[in-house]
Amino acid sequence: MTQLATLNQQLYKQIDQAWTIRPSFQTDLIFRVDVTSTGAIAHLEPTNSAATDYLQETPLPTLAQNPTAATSQEPLAPFKVVFTPKGVLQVSPWRGFGTSGLPSP
Repeated sequence: MTQLATLNQQLYKQIDQAWTIRPSFQTDLIFRVDVTSTGAIAHLEPTNSAATDYLQETPLPTLAQNPTAATSQEPLAPFKVVFTPKGVLQVSPWRGFGTSGLPSP
């Protein structure tokens, strides 16, 4: 299994276990989430207006508050994270699985 696939699974599990709020939003919330080589969420960015509006209904703000997350020199792997109104979580590499792992610093 590639490092990217491993990080994808870790990120999915981390978010899925922490997402306990029943969705009140009516459209998908789409985020770009950058993770470190250890799976820590270093940065998140809402990519649609619904994601900005309903950010607090996701566990992302809490999960991203990791004091041991990224340093400015550590390579990050970007992922697309989608929360659907039906409670389905989708996590995939931002550029797909065609890449081999983390980018070089």
